[in-house]
Amino acid sequence: MSAVSAQMRQRLLSAITLIAFFTLWEFACFATGVSDLILPRPSQIARVLFDKMPLLWPHTVQTLYTTLAGFAMGVLAGIFIGVVIGSSRLA
Repeated sequence: MSAVSAQMRQRLLSAITLIAFFTLWEFACFATGVSDLILPRPSQIARVLFDKMPLLWPHTVQTLYTTLAGFAMGVLAGIFIGVVIGSSRLA
């Protein structure tokens, strides 16, 4: 079996597992009649996310901006500290 074939098989297995998980979750919620407040079905979650996307999008962008800014500051601080330690005679 080639490496590409093994990788494709692994991806297919992952996709099937994910689909099976959500299908079982949907069926279990429907079959047991559990309250939507306790455990909502995946289809309900997807519908609400789709309906509320205009409200969520600005917050998603802000979170991404904040995360990237923090990452950039961490990288710059790491480079600075690395240069200082690397140029030190004690290192």
